Amino acid sequence: ILNHDGTFTRTISEEEDQRLLLNTIKEEGYKEGKLEGEAENKIAIAKNMLKETPELGIEKIAMVTGLSKEEIVKLEKELDDSL
Repeated sequence: ILNHDGTFTRTISEEEDQRLLLNTIKEEGYKEGKLEGEAENKIAIAKNMLKETPELGIEKIAMVTGLSKEEIVKLEKELDDSL
């Protein structure tokens, strides 16, 4: 409905429409990739903390990394299983 309102309608070429669509897709992919990278970084930090400073404890590591306690426990188990 919005696109049919003369206030918001403008004529663009097919090429311009495709360019805008492609930019939107790229931007969404960039955002998704950035979030995935941030999550991977938090996990890497948590693993390093579990290896190097386990005395900090799960609660402190969760607080520092922003991961849940459950995620830290899971990472700790994965590290134990890999040894």
